[in-house]
Amino acid sequence: MHQFESYRSSVEGKKFTVIGAAESGFAVSLLLNSRGAKVFVSEKDQIDRVAKEISILEKASVHYETGGHTSKVLDAECIVISPGVPPTIPIIKEAERIGIPIISEIEIASWFCKGKTIAITGSNGKTTTTTLLGKMLTDAGFRTFIGGNISPAFSTIVEETSESSITVLELSSFQLERIPTFKPDIACILNVYRNHLNRYENSMEKYAFAKANIFRNQSATDILIYNADNPWSERLVRNATSVTIPFSLIKQVGTGGFVHEDELTIVWQNEVHSILSHSTMPLKGPHNQQNALAASIAAVVCGANIENIRSTLSSFQGLEHRVEFVRDVNGVRYFNDSKATDVAAVIMALETFIEPVILILGGQDKGNDYSELLDVVRTKVKKIVAIGESSKKISSAFGVVVDVLEASTMEKAVEHASSSAMRGQIVLLSPACASFDWYKNYEERGTHFKRIVGAL
Repeated sequence: MHQFESYRSSVEGKKFTVIGAAESGFAVSLLLNSRGAKVFVSEKDQIDRVAKEISILEKASVHYETGGHTSKVLDAECIVISPGVPPTIPIIKEAERIGIPIISEIEIASWFCKGKTIAITGSNGKTTTTTLLGKMLTDAGFRTFIGGNISPAFSTIVEETSESSITVLELSSFQLERIPTFKPDIACILNVYRNHLNRYENSMEKYAFAKANIFRNQSATDILIYNADNPWSERLVRNATSVTIPFSLIKQVGTGGFVHEDELTIVWQNEVHSILSHSTMPLKGPHNQQNALAASIAAVVCGANIENIRSTLSSFQGLEHRVEFVRDVNGVRYFNDSKATDVAAVIMALETFIEPVILILGGQDKGNDYSELLDVVRTKVKKIVAIGESSKKISSAFGVVVDVLEASTMEKAVEHASSSAMRGQIVLLSPACASFDWYKNYEERGTHFKRIVGAL
């Protein structure tokens, strides 16, 4: 029996340190405390940055420290690390040296979750697919919860789950790094592209290994849905013990999802289900066809009615900051794709359009290889407006194939783009980079872009 299996029945009296008091760390602290564990929370930020969370922890009689991680962290039987905490910080290295187990919030929450669990990961498309599947299941009459990498945290959800409920989780590679026993009933790998390599020592193998944790604990009765068109996804699932179900846009599969004569099609238990024509879906682009296939397969496996799935897909408009139409200004259409924080996401966004694109690109670089963008930029992009810390790198990478302008602010970027765009063209913010050089997150970046465009 794994050392953590006993914790599934009870954590009462056991000593846990939680590193990080942001959403997931805060949630798991309260969950453990409510189950009788002895919890200590360690937060690197000063108390004024987490004042609301700390006040709630105080009311729950949870001990804590702020402003850094001291040796108090090591007085624990187990350490819970929040996904945003780098695994290389000294206190984590010391805990590993002396043999204290370190696990994720996802692992702990799974001990207390009832009902079926579906976990979705991928470099791109996670939030759209998770939200879409959650709506499909809700529309089909299932009691459904969604969370994980999108609010709320898994630890917040579990207390409301029941034997008949379904929990749909979006999971990042960070959240999947330390999950010794967590196993979803249905796992889904949408794709694996170059991303977050600054966290993984510039190694695609290490990044992909973290993604593959989503199915490593699955048994032969569990389901693994994967993208058969994505080389890394296809390679990772070869060692799975669970039932693998592929989806593809370029070939028909036996059991799984594919496109047949313009129709999104699902084959499950020898029955062929035509869902709808992808040309009639509000979600546009090949990547969203893949997202729709993945969600539809999971919904069918759960027993959702095809009519409910079709109805949901026909009305689902997509999410903010994901190739989101902002407005038309004198025949130029503006789109906000601020969520595109890697090169692969930008390629997907550009392939959505047949019109020439003025592309606003840049931000805090995460180890991007911009050569992967060169072909699609040659065919789709009229001009690049480079922003943020990576603007010089972008100018160097693309200056030989397209005009590149550098902008020192988002206002300047939109000004450059709008003055360059002609009627019938597209202005697209799709940065391929994190937002932390100028903004606190990609939402703030996208919202600022929309506000500027709204004032044109």
